Amino acid sequence: MKRKALQDIVLIHAHVADDDLEVDICGKLLLARTYPNNLHISDVEFINPYKKVPTAEQSYQFHKYRSLGLFSELLENIRLLGKESGIAKITLTAASSDQVPYFEKHGFSIEKTAFAEHATAAGRSIPMQKKCI
Repeated sequence: MKRKALQDIVLIHAHVADDDLEVDICGKLLLARTYPNNLHISDVEFINPYKKVPTAEQSYQFHKYRSLGLFSELLENIRLLGKESGIAKITLTAASSDQVPYFEKHGFSIEKTAFAEHATAAGRSIPMQKKCI
């Protein structure tokens, strides 16, 4: 390619200082700016480690704790950053097929690629995208 494929990357882990918690991470986020003008969201999770979700109420396969409801705000901040920085597309990978409708509500769609078709059929690691500008 002779181009810098990965232009910038940040990984954030937010912890709660409480030894009594089973899980002390309340926020996890990896953002990567990639060639040509994309921003990839990975490992996004904003949870309240004090509020477990009973198994019967779990909406998603990995829904063990109540959400902090920050994903919409994250997307709005990314959109604003995208306008300033020329980000054309936001991408992410839905960990499981039951998360796809959630991301679709936020304007993402499944990529139209052979890999995406296979991932969708397998119900795991489903690549999704959304225009930013």
